[in-house]
This record gives sequence, C-alpha cells and structure tokens, in this order.
Amino acid sequence: MSENMNKMTDDMLEKVSGGVSNLGKGSAARTITPMWVEVTANELNCREYPNGPILMQYKKGTKLLVDRMSKDGEWYGMEINAPGGGTRVGYVNASYVVPCNAPGSNAVG
Repeated sequence: MSENMNKMTDDMLEKVSGGVSNLGKGSAARTITPMWVEVTANELNCREYPNGPILMQYKKGTKLLVDRMSKDGEWYGMEINAPGGGTRVGYVNASYVVPCNAPGSNAVG
C-alpha cells in the first residue's frame, strides 16, 4: 500500500470537519467531530505542533478528547492545560492512540 493511501484527502477531511482552519503553530489542521482516544504507547509526547517541542507526556491508558487533525492525518490536536498555566493546543501522533469510549477516569479533555 502506498504512503499516500494512508493520508486523508481534502475531500475526506471536508466530510468530517466541515472546513479548514489553522490550529496551532506550523500546522494546517482541521477541526473534527470530537472523539476520545486512548494512549497505547508507554509514554506519549504531546507537542506544541506536529514534530514540535514537547509540552508534556501522557502515560499508557490515558484517554484524550481530540477535536482536530493535521491535514496528513498523522496528528491529533486538542486543548490542553499548559504546563505554565492556562490552556493551549497540543498535538499527539495518531500512531500511538486508538479510538475508545468516553472515560470514567484517567481522562484529559
């Protein structure tokens, strides 16, 4: 399977997002219907933007509410509590999370 077949096309993203917006530094991301995902890696970096500086880490089993996706479909974005206070957008690599049901505990979002 070619690498391009794993990427979401603009048409596919349009169906789930309803449009394009710039969300986060250096990343053209689209809003998506919010969904819960669970971290599958032992530790998952949450970054300022895709491949950007690390803001924080999440442990395996943590559930996150994501509401945006990078155009290439490789990163999910969400509102996070910033380490220095306040909220901001953070991104996690989609390869290290799986969709899950809404959490009872261990949740961020």
